Amino acid sequence: RKSTVLTHFTAVDSLLALSPSLAAAGANDFSGLQILDLENGYVKDTLNWENVTKSGSTVQAIGSSPEQ
Repeated sequence: RKSTVLTHFTAVDSLLALSPSLAAAGANDFSGLQILDLENGYVKDTLNWENVTKSGSTVQAIGSSPEQ
């Protein structure tokens, strides 16, 4: 089954499956992450932080490990 989840990102640069029905998405031009509900096809939550210095505190990659 294929579907699309719309975000407000210009492009999704990083994507990580959190579970079979959830994924985290990030973009180089956005200071935060979006949690996507893949089962129902919508943005479940947006996590963002203030980028007061405009110094590039954006998402470059998303990763995980068995300990985290």
